Amino acid sequence: MEKDWVKLFGSTSPEEVAIMKNMLAEHNIAAIVMNQRDSSYLSFGEVMLYVKNTDFIKARDLIDRSSDS
Repeated sequence: MEKDWVKLFGSTSPEEVAIMKNMLAEHNIAAIVMNQRDSSYLSFGEVMLYVKNTDFIKARDLIDRSSDS
């Protein structure tokens, strides 16, 4: 992972992370999903969403507003 990407969100639910990524894409914010869940035991690990550090504040605000709804 390049140094200008920062972790924005993490979850054990890949669907939840995909929803967040799509919401960010609608606002022209590039995001990368990194799935570090164990393929044998899906109860271990996390799916993480990364954004560029220049978009972090805007992305965090969007996620915070969506969780308030």
